[in-house]
Amino acid sequence: MQLFSKSTNAMKTIHFVAFSFFWTITTATTLGDYTWGLWGRGYSKRDAPVPDANGICFRHTTQYGDTCAKIAEKYSVSVSDIERWNTGSWGWTDCPNIMPGDFVCVSSGGLPMPKALPDAQCGPQTPGAMRPENYADLASVKPCPVGQCCARWLKCSNSSEACSSQDGCLSGCGAHAIKNVAELIKAEANKAKTSTTSTTTSTTESPPEPTTATKTSEFKPHGGSTETAHPKLTWKVTLYEADTCDGGNYYNLIGHNDYMTNGMPCLQLNQGWTSTDMTDETKPSCRWWTQGGNKWEKCLNSPLNTPKSWFLERGFCAVFTDDNCQMPGGRLSQRGGCHHPGETAYSPTYFGSMQCFSYGYSHNHNWQGRETPEDE
Repeated sequence: MQLFSKSTNAMKTIHFVAFSFFWTITTATTLGDYTWGLWGRGYSKRDAPVPDANGICFRHTTQYGDTCAKIAEKYSVSVSDIERWNTGSWGWTDCPNIMPGDFVCVSSGGLPMPKALPDAQCGPQTPGAMRPENYADLASVKPCPVGQCCARWLKCSNSSEACSSQDGCLSGCGAHAIKNVAELIKAEANKAKTSTTSTTTSTTESPPEPTTATKTSEFKPHGGSTETAHPKLTWKVTLYEADTCDGGNYYNLIGHNDYMTNGMPCLQLNQGWTSTDMTDETKPSCRWWTQGGNKWEKCLNSPLNTPKSWFLERGFCAVFTDDNCQMPGGRLSQRGGCHHPGETAYSPTYFGSMQCFSYGYSHNHNWQGRETPEDE
């Protein structure tokens, strides 16, 4: 009888220890900002992030609904820390104005490069742009060909409106920006003639155009651009292999078809795409970017059907699980910010084919502001 009593007490002790250990684990898993040690040692606040090996701050990619207070709580820092660490960062104004998709420093350290935009032709958000030694020189990264400026929408232009520094021009701005590239080349040729006693005939070459070759090609800024200061807007979406809308390989898809007038062609991601010319308004185009955004090729060469994140800049896309746009699989309608499969009831997980379209434009091709309802 005594032996049975001791055995019963031992079992109670084991049950109590096991329950306490299990309670510790399950409770700790609900406290995302805390870590737990062995039973009886309690909880400790998770360590704040630290700069990376290059001394650049630890960054957070903002999502829809993020605030500095939420970000500060997540990383065990203060709002004043975030304000201080991000002062002077590209595009940063203050905490109340953070936007989905922004990079926010959540540690001390050097300021990061801004998010790369697949269709940027110039400036620090051009794919493959390198961080300058002096962060203050960021606007001069990836300049346009001579005689053009890098306009605020990250395109090269020789328009006086676009090249006005008051209009948000990044580099090559101001009254000294030469509108006519041919005049600049002629002036340089005349200068060369006066500096030598020999008479030579100079030849001029037009600035390089972006390649549309079927082989993997280097991306070059569009030279000799005569585009207006406000180009026609389109539907535009980027689908990433990584889950952070940054880095890795990704699709860049652009089209100009309007729902009311042009219909919605069925688009297969890794087949049927013949156009890689992002300036062609007659048909949708697609590029498959690799090597961290330094190389691109036709999308039919890509095996990706399950993107882990996406960034919808404009328009609306219906996604299908088959190759013929027959089996609905979800939709892309949340503009801005980085979004993921399964994020909402309508977020797709498999991209077999897509139908995308833009909304209405006024006669001067400015966006009318017509939006689809955000997914709940």
